[in-house]
Amino acid sequence: MNSNIALLARIGLYFAGGWLANQGYASFDQAAGTITLQIEPLAEVLGGLLVAGGTFAVSRVVKAKGGRT
Repeated sequence: MNSNIALLARIGLYFAGGWLANQGYASFDQAAGTITLQIEPLAEVLGGLLVAGGTFAVSRVVKAKGGRT
């Protein structure tokens, strides 16, 4: 089960990286070898991901303690 979750997380990160680059939020300077992220446009995306992750984590804790979600 853990390996399946790790695989899904890795695939999700690949998708997120491609999406960020496509939207222009991330850029790679080949000469300098650096990746630049624009933080301000990403604030809404990061906020949404934190809320979604937080609600998922809380539901797992509640279920582990015998509650229902």
